[in-house]
Amino acid sequence: HNEEKYISFCLKSIFELDGFGESEIIVVDNASEDNTDGIVRENFPQVKLIQEVRKGTGWARQAGFSASKGEILAFIDADNVLPKNWLKQAEEILLKYPNGVAYSGPYDFKFGEISTFLINFYYIFMMTFISGIFNFFGVAATLLGGNMIIKRYALEKIGGFDTHITFWGDDTLIAKRLRKVGPVYFLRSFRAQSSIRRLAKGGMFKLAFLYPINALWVILFNKPFTKSSKAIR
Repeated sequence: HNEEKYISFCLKSIFELDGFGESEIIVVDNASEDNTDGIVRENFPQVKLIQEVRKGTGWARQAGFSASKGEILAFIDADNVLPKNWLKQAEEILLKYPNGVAYSGPYDFKFGEISTFLINFYYIFMMTFISGIFNFFGVAATLLGGNMIIKRYALEKIGGFDTHITFWGDDTLIAKRLRKVGPVYFLRSFRAQSSIRRLAKGGMFKLAFLYPINALWVILFNKPFTKSSKAIR
C-alpha cells in the first residue's frame, strides 16, 4: 500500500539474488493511492501485478497466494531488501529442515549500538526463546510476515490467510494455524533488511510493547489486543 518509495529497491534486490532463475514474482498493489503500480509496470514488466482493493496485510497476502502457482511461496514486504545470499540460504534451510511447513527470520534495521542491542535482545528472548516454548508444545510459532516462506500444500490445508486481522498479530495467527500442520522454523540467521519507518513513527519502546502483547493475544484468543492500526504512508 503506497509503496512508491520502496518497491523498486525491494524488487531489484530480488532479481539480483545469487542463483535467481525462473521464478514467479507477484506484486500485490493493496489499494495504493500513489504511483506504486505505475513504477512496477514501467520498470518491472516481467512482474505479475495484481490489485487488491481491500486494505490489510491478510487481504494482500491472500491475493498473492491465490494468484500464485508455485509450491514454495516467499512473502516479502515492499519496504524490505533481501541480501544477495537470501535465496541460497532459503534453499539450504529447506534441505536442512525438510519436515517444515514454514520458515522465517528477523529483520535487520540500521540503528545505533544501543537500539541494535535492544532489538537483538527482543529477537533472542521473545522471538526465539518464548515463541520456541509455544512451538515446542505445538501451540503456536513465530513468522515475520515480510520475510517468510510457506509451502503451498500447508497453506491450502488451512484455507489460506485469515483476513479478519488486518495488521497486528496477522503473522502470529498464520504461524499458529500452520503449526497445526507441521513444524514452523524461525532462524535468526535468515535475515532481511527492513526500513525503520514504523519504528521511527511509532517509537521503539511503544512498539516493543505492542508487538509482543498483540502476538500473545492472538496466541491465546485468536484476535489482537490492538483493535486497529494507523497507516504510516
